[in-house]
Amino acid sequence: MKRPIVMIIMLLICITTYAQNSWLGVSSTAFTTLQMDDSSISSSKIGWGAGIGFAYQWQKKRFIMEFGLDATYNYHHIGLTDTILSFSMIDTKGTPFQYKGVLANREDICRTMAISIPMMFGMEFNYLYFLAGINLNLNLFGTSFSCANLTTSGKYDIFYDELVNIPSHGFTDNQPITSTGNITYNIDIRPTIEFGTVFNKKFKKSKVHLGIYAEYGILNALPSNNIEELIIPDLGQYMQLDMNHFYTTPHASYLHHFVVGVRFKALLQISSNNKNKCRCVWE
Repeated sequence: MKRPIVMIIMLLICITTYAQNSWLGVSSTAFTTLQMDDSSISSSKIGWGAGIGFAYQWQKKRFIMEFGLDATYNYHHIGLTDTILSFSMIDTKGTPFQYKGVLANREDICRTMAISIPMMFGMEFNYLYFLAGINLNLNLFGTSFSCANLTTSGKYDIFYDELVNIPSHGFTDNQPITSTGNITYNIDIRPTIEFGTVFNKKFKKSKVHLGIYAEYGILNALPSNNIEELIIPDLGQYMQLDMNHFYTTPHASYLHHFVVGVRFKALLQISSNNKNKCRCVWE
């Protein structure tokens, strides 16, 4: 993972050293994110994120070439369909019964830190600009959080109705449960487009880009170790459940990220082409 970052940094140093009409500055992003997979039991929910980093831009008349290096925080969010559980049990008096559970309103959340390296080409006019290219996304680490409501009941052959909402006997109604874990997504390549407005261009040595961008991951970003169980029951003392994040299990075979956001860049000119400047002396 470190080699691509080192190569990009060396390339930027070389370009900055030899290129003319170069701009260097800071960038910040705020975005919404959507996770899309092929599973029938998951549903995408809108997440969000933010990033901060550096941007380098080379300009030749209206043509611009841009490279960036951003650190991003990502909050991903999906929902899961309800799960019905049933276990054959024997109570403390030796009477057999069916211990039932319904896991409802489950949501799986993950918070990740990533390195984003956009590489784009485009055009800049007096007040507008347009860029298109790719974004290399390298996930560094992440934590997961799963939450749901658990309702349990007991079905005895000797009783006509099921036993419900008796916490002292392990039958609860909408009991909140949570689980935490770790998650790391695979490397992703995302085609991206960006367009927006150019400000402050009249001062020549500085400018500001404010634009809207969108990107879509074309690689399968699922973690490579997605072999965990979705639910791990513990019946040692009533019904207790441990939940693993959905994307650490084999229930999905692919995952793609879709991002839409706003990017702000403040750029300073660090070199310029002086060949066409007049050096005449007037008498």
